[in-house]
Amino acid sequence: MVSIIIPAYNYAKYLTDALGSVQQQTYSDWECIIVDDGSIDDTRQIAESFCLNDNRYKYIYQKNQGVSAARNTGIKISKGDFIQFLDGDDLLGEKKLEQQVDIMKNNNIDIVYGRFKYFNEINEINDIKFKNNDDDLLIKISNSGDEIINALIKSNISSVGSFLLRTTIIKRVGYFDESYKSLEDWNYWMRCALELVYFYYDDNKNGVYLIRRGHTSMQSNRDVMISSAIKLRKENISLIKSKRLNKELVYKSKAEYISILSRTLTFDPKILMDYDCVRILIKRFAMKISGFK
Repeated sequence: MVSIIIPAYNYAKYLTDALGSVQQQTYSDWECIIVDDGSIDDTRQIAESFCLNDNRYKYIYQKNQGVSAARNTGIKISKGDFIQFLDGDDLLGEKKLEQQVDIMKNNNIDIVYGRFKYFNEINEINDIKFKNNDDDLLIKISNSGDEIINALIKSNISSVGSFLLRTTIIKRVGYFDESYKSLEDWNYWMRCALELVYFYYDDNKNGVYLIRRGHTSMQSNRDVMISSAIKLRKENISLIKSKRLNKELVYKSKAEYISILSRTLTFDPKILMDYDCVRILIKRFAMKISGFK
């Protein structure tokens, strides 16, 4: 069974489409856990209407704690063999679960991820108009260890909903870090990679995840994104050091941290109040000269 976990915060406008995309899956062995993260709109009414008509849906309400906490709540009560994340304003391609569960059943892998596409604001799912196919943004890797760690030092490798993972990973890696208000999925995939979890890239178009664009979302909250980006890159250094991996990965993670600090200075001078940040920035050019040694 697949446990589909949907964190929802004031997404009543889009939730019917998201839940409908679950109902339209060609793979039927699923449960869908809607975690209402303190919404003040009609999220509860919409979720409960689906629960009344299909007992595979489950509705949970919690005080607002953020997307990481909402996903963790869903994970803790899930009963599936696999976990699929779905944001409350996005959609699953109708064959995504069938396609990727089949890969999991026939291969000894921990995580499968695939394509994602953006679509415009719409009223009906059948009227989807894609802005573009973002295959060029994907990091297409099937491996574990240094290759996937190296890729995640530089950037996230895909959208959170493009992943399907075995629930056994939770015992190895733990839950999402609730101190992150953004980029929590990137942090989680790095932690998975450091535990030598095997990632498999699925290039089949049936495994597509659909991301809604054209409305206000976390992606448009610049300050939160910047703060999380700095936090993530700083923690990557500590995480990689703690695993005693090769020094090249440590140097690269330091370089990424320095890079994000340098870019942030142009619009967030408060960074100069952080002694550690200043110290590292001062060393920036010396590190470049010495090859980050």
